[in-house]
Amino acid sequence: MHYQLVVVVIKEQRGSVTAEYAICLPVVAFLIVLIVSLVSLSSTQTKCQNATSAVMRTAIELDDPTSDENLQTLHALAKTVVGEDYADDYKLDVVKDDENWVKIKMELPIHNKILKMMLKEVHAEAVGRLDI
Repeated sequence: MHYQLVVVVIKEQRGSVTAEYAICLPVVAFLIVLIVSLVSLSSTQTKCQNATSAVMRTAIELDDPTSDENLQTLHALAKTVVGEDYADDYKLDVVKDDENWVKIKMELPIHNKILKMMLKEVHAEAVGRLDI
């Protein structure tokens, strides 16, 4: 009699492992994709901020960072810092006011297709005073 009870319990639990696997696998896959996407976003934001800071450090050493020649220099530096992935896609704005303050804004597009549904680009800004 005891033997029959064990057989009944085993027969009732058949397929439960498959069901648990079918439920857990998509959740685990989603979490992995989410983590990879967030790391990608963080990397892009860091790259944008590093490029903006490098451009600002160079811009404050120049007499007029908004001149055509100096803008070419700043763009070349930005392309070097952001790398080949973003060399043609970034946006860089350099604004100088009357009191020798320079404001630099940079945008990098999101290349991750999943994040692109929510965000188009990341932004970074830097403000500095010219050494005149």
